[in-house]
Amino acid sequence: MDPSNNDNHNDTLPTIFIFDGMRCRSHLFFRYLSTHPSVKPLYHVFLMAAFLGPEQWALKCRHSEIRRKEMIEDLKPFREDDTYESCAQDFIKNVEGARREGKVPMANEHIFNVLRPELMLSMHRNEKYLSPTENPTCIPSLIFENLKPIIFFRHPVSMINSIYRTCLTTTKLQSHGDEDFEILTSGSFHFFRYLFDFFRERGREVLIVDSEDLLWRTEAVSRKLCEFMGVDDQGLSERWEKAREDERPKNPYHALFLETILESEGIERGEKPESVGLEKAFEEWTEKYGVDVANDLKRHVELAMPDYEYLCQWKV
Repeated sequence: MDPSNNDNHNDTLPTIFIFDGMRCRSHLFFRYLSTHPSVKPLYHVFLMAAFLGPEQWALKCRHSEIRRKEMIEDLKPFREDDTYESCAQDFIKNVEGARREGKVPMANEHIFNVLRPELMLSMHRNEKYLSPTENPTCIPSLIFENLKPIIFFRHPVSMINSIYRTCLTTTKLQSHGDEDFEILTSGSFHFFRYLFDFFRERGREVLIVDSEDLLWRTEAVSRKLCEFMGVDDQGLSERWEKAREDERPKNPYHALFLETILESEGIERGEKPESVGLEKAFEEWTEKYGVDVANDLKRHVELAMPDYEYLCQWKV
């Protein structure tokens, strides 16, 4: 039975979808919003298909020899059977389940995992492509047509620096020669801009949130988020309990990327850091990683900045 034909669900409750990126505090953002009692969190709805499934988009990328070996051999024990279609069907069921509970379905996914893979790769390679007129994502159209989109990102210097540090400890992605590294870094901002313009051209409201504002303008950002989602602005909490064992990923490779948020008990701010410019970051990268890697990271920041600055015109 098609879940969309169930008469018991509440169609007045919107589906919130957060389009985010890697290493932009996306886990923290989602965990914070998940504390609201009126929200039903649906975490990374396409991740297993896009990240470890047989249709993984990165398998179609150009790779260095060391990365190709990792993709074909090293990750084999961690592979999953999920496909984009199976994830989409699960998403539909979970949205309907949330509505039957009287809760607002709230999902998220990294931007490169939710755009249609063939479209995303063509965009990244500057190939000629026909942009879909209705739905450029893997999200089922019956959900996409009425969802309320949030775009969540971080300054390119901080985000790209963090991505590279993560790659050093969790994967063999190289800063030079691996197309999927390009997509995770500068490519993400291009995709954010594409999707933002896609929604705006169709008269749909998009909420843009910079992760720095989540930490340092929390109250103002939270009010706007709750208004956008249609929930009480007093329902969010900055404190929560560590993830229970049954809430933790069973796939050990997936769990590597979630160690911090699984142990988190709330938003931790510390002292507000000074904003780091590209020139200073380049000096630090050169000292830590060598000039070749520093040049790669700098290039990706420079590619990302025009899209980042464009999007910041509309941020909360």
